[in-house]
Amino acid sequence: MIKNFILIAAGALAMGLSACNNNASETTDPMAEGQAGQGADTLAVSSGIVEWVGVKPTGKHNGTFTVSEGQLFVENNNISAGEFTIDMNSLKVLDITDAEQNADLTGHLKSGDFFQTDSFPNAKFVISTVTTLASPDSLGNTHTIAGNLTLKGATKGVSFPAKVALADGNCTAECSLSIDRTQWGVVYGSKNIFKNLGDKFINDIVDLKIKLSAAAN
Repeated sequence: MIKNFILIAAGALAMGLSACNNNASETTDPMAEGQAGQGADTLAVSSGIVEWVGVKPTGKHNGTFTVSEGQLFVENNNISAGEFTIDMNSLKVLDITDAEQNADLTGHLKSGDFFQTDSFPNAKFVISTVTTLASPDSLGNTHTIAGNLTLKGATKGVSFPAKVALADGNCTAECSLSIDRTQWGVVYGSKNIFKNLGDKFINDIVDLKIKLSAAAN
């Protein structure tokens, strides 16, 4: 059934210029949030998108969320603090062309089975630290980003590699990562929580790709 597919998304998080296949580190307790110094430059997030992919044994779906707002603080050519908000009601399903089936899955993903967007209309990522790598890794990642993802009322700490470009008061960023949706209370169809599902389960690990652009005010 089409309703049994999970949306893969929410918060997320990262920054860079090109995609990178990486898993977020194991979800932890919330981290201390980054603090901007008095001389920090403020960059407003001008555009952002979160791409998601949901998978189960019999298939998958994909779509997007929109980043509605955010800001980054830059000191010494590095991000010292920042946050961005994801509009959960902007959820789109991109792989289903039939209008009725598309609306069916979109509505289910917004329901209490999944993201409960009437009660939790936004997800949020708040930066704790951004660490510059000594040299880019084999996937071209230039930084490690750590911070707190709030989704469906739960806040968890995550850390992941990313590719970040800062120049002339602008920042562009992109990263691919995976998170365990059940850590944020999105448990529908999880075989690790609900037994005897057979092949009707939905993968707990979800895939995200985040793209951000920010510029000086």
